[in-house]
Amino acid sequence: MESPSYSETVKLQRIKECTIVENPRFQCFNQCRALRREGINIEVMRQDEYCNTTTTHHPQLQKKMFLRRRWL
Repeated sequence: MESPSYSETVKLQRIKECTIVENPRFQCFNQCRALRREGINIEVMRQDEYCNTTTTHHPQLQKKMFLRRRWL
């Protein structure tokens, strides 16, 4: 069995070091979910949502806008 190349080894190490709990997007998702539990109506409930500092009420949270497609 051949040993993986250096770049593959580095990629594997980075994957092992980066856990989902440390991911900033996941942290934002958890914050939104916690606020909804407290009764604050935030519509961000997807893990692909992202954090931003441009909203007024909750500067660390921003709803990601999705395009709505009309079916003809």
